[in-house]
Amino acid sequence: MLICYYMNIDETCSFEQMEALHKIIPKERQKKINKLRNQEKAKKQLFSSVFLQYGLSEALDLPMEAVAYTYGEYGKPEIMYSGKGQRRQIDFNLSHSGSYAVLAVSDKPVGIDVEYIKKNRLAVAERFFCEKEYQDILKAEGAERDGRFLEYWTMKEAYVKRIGKGLHFPLNHFLINRERKGFSSAHQENVYFATFFLEEQKYCVSVCSEYKDEIERFSKDKMHEVKLEQILTLYF
Repeated sequence: MLICYYMNIDETCSFEQMEALHKIIPKERQKKINKLRNQEKAKKQLFSSVFLQYGLSEALDLPMEAVAYTYGEYGKPEIMYSGKGQRRQIDFNLSHSGSYAVLAVSDKPVGIDVEYIKKNRLAVAERFFCEKEYQDILKAEGAERDGRFLEYWTMKEAYVKRIGKGLHFPLNHFLINRERKGFSSAHQENVYFATFFLEEQKYCVSVCSEYKDEIERFSKDKMHEVKLEQILTLYF
């Protein structure tokens, strides 16, 4: 199983609706949002958190309020799901950048990352990526180089998020082979990456999973779009 969702978190709603949404999310997320002084950041954190609850409830067929999770050694959230007579661990991963939040849900370890397009950072790639990856970025020119850097960056992020260690795991300790446009693999591992762009090449998304067949066929069209109004209609 591999299900992915995305949502534009630049949407708006009334103060009363935001108050109601705030009560849906777990207490620890409520506390983090309450500490934010920047109202725009707080709003995006709230919408990202509500999006997470909604996506997990859809994937697991549970009410949003029933979705709860624990955290692993390096802070990666985990959920135990009781369904169809079996108790099993469901892996999920959330990422947000700029206007978008993305979510991957699977019955195997999964990672996902989204980043807003920016000028490539060759110094970052040279220092933190593998030499082969760095040289592959250098082969591209102009806007294509910017995009290729971001493809590698999001794949690297998705990989370390999948294994649950975040940036505690050095980015040059694993090599990514970019096999063809939108599909890559981790060198000498059964781990694969789907990479694509949202909103006219402005946002790069990478999904990392063991499910080779699904990853090979994966694209933006395979993601489920969630709109804020879908969530609000459940409560208003």
